[in-house]
Amino acid sequence: MTKIVISKISEELKRIVKPNMQEEMAKVLGVSQPLISKLLNGRAFGKKTAEKWEEEFGISSVFLLTGKGESIKRMTKYIKDEATKDVTSQPTKTEAVYYAPQLPVSAMAGTLTGFTDSIREWDLENVVVPIKGVDLVIPLSGDSMKPDYPEGCLLLTKRINEKAFIEWGKVFVLDTCNGVVIKQIYPSEEENKVKCVSINTLYPPFEVNKEDIIGWYIVLMIMARK
Repeated sequence: MTKIVISKISEELKRIVKPNMQEEMAKVLGVSQPLISKLLNGRAFGKKTAEKWEEEFGISSVFLLTGKGESIKRMTKYIKDEATKDVTSQPTKTEAVYYAPQLPVSAMAGTLTGFTDSIREWDLENVVVPIKGVDLVIPLSGDSMKPDYPEGCLLLTKRINEKAFIEWGKVFVLDTCNGVVIKQIYPSEEENKVKCVSINTLYPPFEVNKEDIIGWYIVLMIMARK
């Protein structure tokens, strides 16, 4: 075992085993406290000693013998309070924050015809969203998409180029000349139309002319409104 590995083991043990724990550990193992101190300060572990430490204190025998893997295999009454305090205090990676403009609720209550072209005219509020790539957050009104899409939820959408391809069967928000359509979209028997299907079976399917669709927004996910 190299000096670097021994040093690594020693530093980790000093992090886990606090000075006020050494006397109790010595009693459990039936050894002297100075021996515990030596093991903490770089004395190599034997296989039996390492296995005993894992059995009694939950400290990995593999780590004690090789310096590899996680040092704490399981929490025990001897190391739970101290070790947990140190582990949880370690810095974590900063979560990425994403923003997307939200269509105003007032607009949802009124006429939404042609909202794609008039978005720039509204003072849209940016809201935090859990994923990147969201072009527009759209409040959902009505119950035609229940139970999967409850009324009042926020639809996180991305505008697509429908001329490239359309993911049939997915839920889309269609901005049409007759208003907003939020439905599962399927191909129609007529080439110039699409079939719009509600999840709520109380609402019958209907078709929309492609030329009447101003913008296509695929729903990436939904988010509950707070």
